Amino acid sequence: MRRAGAGGVRAQRAERNMPVGLPNHRRWSNLLLGLLLLTAAGNAWAACSVYHGFATINEVHRSGNATRFIEVKLLDGSIPAAEYEQWTVRACGEDGRPCTTDISLAQATSISYPWLVIEKSLLPNRRVVDLSDPMSVILRDADGDTIDFLSVDGENTNRDYSCTPAYDWRAGDTNSHTLRRTPDGTGDWGSAPGNSSNNTEGDTNDNEGGADLPLLALDDVIVAAGDAALFTVTLDQSAANDVRVGYRTVDGSAVAGTDYTASSGTLVIPAGTTSATVSVPTDAASQGGDFHVVLEQPDNASIGDHFGRGSILAPVIYLPMDEPGWDGSANEVTDESGNGYDGTAGGDATTSDLVPRALAGNPGTCGYGVLDGNGDYVLLDDAGDELEDSYTFASWVRLDSVAGQQTVFSAPRSGFWGIAQAGQTLSVDNGDLLYFRYGANFGGGSASFRVPAPLVPGQWHHLAVSHDAAARRVRMFVDGVELGTRSYGPSASPSAFGPLLLATDIGWNWWLGYVARNEMAGAMDEVRLYRAAYDASVIDHLRDLRHPCGGVGLDQLLITHDARGVHCLNEPITVQARAGGAAFTGFQGTVQLNTGTGAGGWQVAPGFNAANLADADPNDGLASYQFDGSEPDATVELRLVYREGANPVQIQASAGGIVGTAADLVFTPSGYVFTDAPVGNPAALDQSLAANTAGTGRTLHITAYGQTPTDPVCGIIESYDGAKALDFWAGYQQPAHAGGAPRRVLVDGRGIDHFEGEGQAGGAWSVSFSQGRAQVPVRYKDTGSVRLHARDTGTPVDTDDVLSGDIRGGSQTWVSRPAELLVNAIRRAVDGVANPAAADADGPAFIAAGEDFLLRVEARDADGDLTPSFGQEGEAVDLEHSLLAPAGGQNPALQDGGSGPLQAFSGGQADSHSLSWGEVGILQMRALIADGDYLGSGSLQGAWSEPVGRFHPASFQVQIEPESGSRVDFAAPAGSFGYLGQGFVFDTPPRVTLRALNADGARTRNYEAAFWKLGDELALGGPARYSYADNAVLTNPSVPGLDSPGAAVAFPDTSAVAGELVLSGVHAGAAFAYQRGNMPLAPFDPDVSLTVALDDGDAQGQATLTPIGFSIDALGAGETGYNDQVDELLRWGRLRVANSYGPETRPQPVPLIAEYWSSQGVFVPNTLDSSTPYDGGQPGMLAGATYLGGLSAAQLGSSGSGVLSSGAAQFSLHDDTDSSAGPGVPGTVVYRLPVPDYLRYDWDDVDGAGDGPQDDDPPARATFGVYGGQEDLLYLREIY
Repeated sequence: MRRAGAGGVRAQRAERNMPVGLPNHRRWSNLLLGLLLLTAAGNAWAACSVYHGFATINEVHRSGNATRFIEVKLLDGSIPAAEYEQWTVRACGEDGRPCTTDISLAQATSISYPWLVIEKSLLPNRRVVDLSDPMSVILRDADGDTIDFLSVDGENTNRDYSCTPAYDWRAGDTNSHTLRRTPDGTGDWGSAPGNSSNNTEGDTNDNEGGADLPLLALDDVIVAAGDAALFTVTLDQSAANDVRVGYRTVDGSAVAGTDYTASSGTLVIPAGTTSATVSVPTDAASQGGDFHVVLEQPDNASIGDHFGRGSILAPVIYLPMDEPGWDGSANEVTDESGNGYDGTAGGDATTSDLVPRALAGNPGTCGYGVLDGNGDYVLLDDAGDELEDSYTFASWVRLDSVAGQQTVFSAPRSGFWGIAQAGQTLSVDNGDLLYFRYGANFGGGSASFRVPAPLVPGQWHHLAVSHDAAARRVRMFVDGVELGTRSYGPSASPSAFGPLLLATDIGWNWWLGYVARNEMAGAMDEVRLYRAAYDASVIDHLRDLRHPCGGVGLDQLLITHDARGVHCLNEPITVQARAGGAAFTGFQGTVQLNTGTGAGGWQVAPGFNAANLADADPNDGLASYQFDGSEPDATVELRLVYREGANPVQIQASAGGIVGTAADLVFTPSGYVFTDAPVGNPAALDQSLAANTAGTGRTLHITAYGQTPTDPVCGIIESYDGAKALDFWAGYQQPAHAGGAPRRVLVDGRGIDHFEGEGQAGGAWSVSFSQGRAQVPVRYKDTGSVRLHARDTGTPVDTDDVLSGDIRGGSQTWVSRPAELLVNAIRRAVDGVANPAAADADGPAFIAAGEDFLLRVEARDADGDLTPSFGQEGEAVDLEHSLLAPAGGQNPALQDGGSGPLQAFSGGQADSHSLSWGEVGILQMRALIADGDYLGSGSLQGAWSEPVGRFHPASFQVQIEPESGSRVDFAAPAGSFGYLGQGFVFDTPPRVTLRALNADGARTRNYEAAFWKLGDELALGGPARYSYADNAVLTNPSVPGLDSPGAAVAFPDTSAVAGELVLSGVHAGAAFAYQRGNMPLAPFDPDVSLTVALDDGDAQGQATLTPIGFSIDALGAGETGYNDQVDELLRWGRLRVANSYGPETRPQPVPLIAEYWSSQGVFVPNTLDSSTPYDGGQPGMLAGATYLGGLSAAQLGSSGSGVLSSGAAQFSLHDDTDSSAGPGVPGTVVYRLPVPDYLRYDWDDVDGAGDGPQDDDPPARATFGVYGGQEDLLYLREIY
């Protein structure tokens, strides 16, 4: 059985993002109607699950009592574990006797995703899986709705009659041990051959006979309306034979014919390759939505992931801001969405297309709006209504400064008295906070959120806010990174929206009326609004959207040729549209062509669309070519037919006021042609030269070609024979190297002239021609596009040289490509410390996530030498990164500050601008040509660099907050107060959240598993530590100290915490106590602080929660902290036992009094104490007493226990055997009542200072045989 490896298609998509714009549950329900195509006509769908058709019961197996399982297959890899782990499987034997419980798929074995297996341990009764008798299995979702059902031999106990399964669901009984679907996942039920235990648990059912078929997977696609959705179908391994698989589209919320073009067919992945694409056109007028492409009927492969989701993004508002300028005219800011939300610019707002643009190049973001922060804005009437429900707003913004609050957009609404207020507002607050307000200060509830968002003045940033109205949740993004999610309550409810304002907000001034406020100074571009709350994957897509810049960016038409033409040959001419020093990729426009001589005709080269060329008169030198955007590198190759006419020819090309003029082109009857291969006679003449690698040699064939006075036939001039003295020089195209290139082209090992007639040392080259043909070895140790020119110097060695003299010619351009693009010199920006190239999570630290680092890119030739011309030819170089560790972790985009990743190349190398990566882990990087095509020669990318890292958190955020309620506090141990020395515990314990952050304050979600460096507990010492401190001593130095818990708090499993760990109920139930010391203290209030400090060796962070007091300590008027007013909640106490006396014939009551040391410095009764327990009947109390007179221990007993009431109580001393009588013998007992440590006192006061130790139980004296007098007598005398 084959199990999926870490990179297999089974593992790639288990946690794929949900379809965009739809809540988790509804996205599949929108596809149900489309999926009817998968089922027989007339099937009922009334109560089926929204996942019906997207997962199946795939295989059932039992072999005696040894093995049994039920296998479920997920057909759509975008269903996340959080969803399918709530599904259940229930199996029943004949007539439902017996049935299993509902078995959760969370318990299933998922080692080979997308197959989930209910193992034998979950099927304890083998009768529920008995393929030789009737049985049934049902698969349900979290709501109990049916996803799939299997009936064996007509058993229907489990059946949901309101839902017919999407695929075959009936199977006959069998003596085989296994029932399974073939093809895997969606096929009909059948038995494994023979009465055997053959099964394919956790693998495809298509591997019959031991075959190991490759698995097919289909990706998800996000596409703008009007663009083609390109789905990539991949194999997890190449196949020896061609793989064929059927595909077709299925409607969801997007409908074929309205939103996209229905597509179907058979896709072929050739043998030895691993991928192919399916293209589905979408309609530019689509309002957005989702559809699926489904794979079926594979040949030579099995399907792992059957469904690919296509998400069409259609903005309800799209302002590209590419107008030539604004002057305040109505509706001049064009809404390209087609929904008519055109805007009007106010103040001096205008446009510009000067660099830097948000996204450079063409396609790019092109023009943008300029707003000076002094009355400038863009107003879209009624567009604010689009913000009443869920939406996503996105825009590029460049701030001139970061001072104050600056509005990105606002949607005012009506408030009390008709006053306009900000119904919804997105603004930047002092450049380091992104601020969103929902609702208003009055006239309705409101909610406002701030998230850290450091913005750099003068730099473009992509801002986005996603508002989910149903979930009452707002998510905010900067440069594609989610910085915060906030929820709000039902009271925040803006309504009655009107206009949408960009770059300003409206406020009310009681003296001036409505006024603009919080205006933005800077630039805006690419404003988009969608009717859905999108997640980070879509925001990433929106950030990277580009469009052709049209005539705005065209600034050059580059014409190239080889300077010499032969009349009888069609001369190759290339015309390239350029913008900003680079190819204008996607350029669409008409270019006029003119030879300037009134002669010549035009053709297109093979491979270009001849219909794009218009040449009304084939010999007037005039024509036009329509660029349609498909030309590679924005370059068209033409052929000039110039049989006769004036010399030289100076070709011009023009479009939209841009005129390009070529160097002189001279036509002669004959000349040299250069080819890669020898020219036959007769043969087709192919003068194109293949690209080669800088530093490697090539052979160029030189042929004398054309007509001679004695031979008017156009062909090889075979009479041109023998050794010829040739002069060679180079024609540098890109870069031009007008003053000469850093390195010369070598012919036969010797450097040639940079330009004709330079006179390079060594003289002419002797080149041997045979029947008009010769060859020379050429080598160029530099990069770019170059031509080779040659001229017969007219000093022939061979006297039979019939054409000696000024015969010359030039080659077509060839591209010399670097052999490698190296990424090296990776180092920290702040101090230059080199990248340690950590191999794994235990490797050395490199840099904090989000902090700047630098690198260098070097272009080298085949000899390993730098190629000094690289980067001067107009090609941009980009950087690509791949996550090495952790496998499957988060891999955000590299940030380069908006100025591009690299500085200008010089000498074949370029240092980067400051780069940063906002996660924890290890990367590898490589350089590549940004547009994927090096000078038209194809893609160029370097090898992966050494490992880059380890990246670690920049800091830790610690949050200490109450587990519930509004504050962390202690329970007063005596109810309304506590004694010093008396233990107390949390009433509301703290919840501690540990969060790893990058330098921008965002969570680093890869900080887990092996990259977690904070240990496995929160302890008094170590990388994660806590401490409690007493703050009461700060105001009362006499407080002796606080005893606090010393137990560590164990962390839960940190293998999947995504950079955040929550510890609930920290030290709940653990005892605290204030020490009593040896001197009584005046009452005070508890005041404790909890500090949690983190230091994993790479990053630090800590937080302190203070003050923590008793829960009964409510803050009074004017109080801001526990101890602003002393409530005497902690008291230094003692329990006093009063002396007693009475007759020996009666029980003697003994008073108990709780006392505390008052702020006046004396002990006073503690009338709050109604909780302290006492026990006057303790056996040991009288056993150790001192007896005087006739009284003895054998005669005296005691009783009475309970709790104090208002600080007092009493117990009884009495006859040892009769509690209602006295001991009957006069005498005295001196004893002590055992009490808790916190109520003891220095009763014996050995030194007379009363300063302890405070460890004495309270003493008392009781005297029997003493009679009390009449209390109302002043004097009594008896005379006898």
